[in-house]
Amino acid sequence: MMKQNKYDDEHFFSAYEKMPRSVKGLEGAGEWHVLKALMPELRNKNVLDLGCGFGWHCRYVREQKASLVIGVDISEKMLQKARENTDDPLISYIKMPIEKSILQILNLMWSLVRWLFTILSRLKKSAKKFTIV
Repeated sequence: MMKQNKYDDEHFFSAYEKMPRSVKGLEGAGEWHVLKALMPELRNKNVLDLGCGFGWHCRYVREQKASLVIGVDISEKMLQKARENTDDPLISYIKMPIEKSILQILNLMWSLVRWLFTILSRLKKSAKKFTIV
């Protein structure tokens, strides 16, 4: 099933890029003052921004000293704008449906859990072979 992507429609995008949030960035988004207050400490964090649009949040979290930022969006036009407005090698943009991103993240997390379980099981078996002095 093809994912919906109205943002690459020329007519829609032309109107969207004129909206206050598209022109002024985070300060132009009515919800920003509430969202900003809810943001955790971002220093040295790796951040994934799903539905990154023009990349405003990606750039903001880097200003807050996030270590690495990945922005994901389905729209090539949105990502093109994000790339044009970003001059930071620690911000990467990927074209991908959010649903696919979430599944890949969940698969990665599940793989890590299985790997940790395997390691812990092996450590437990190995610990039984040693005598604590």
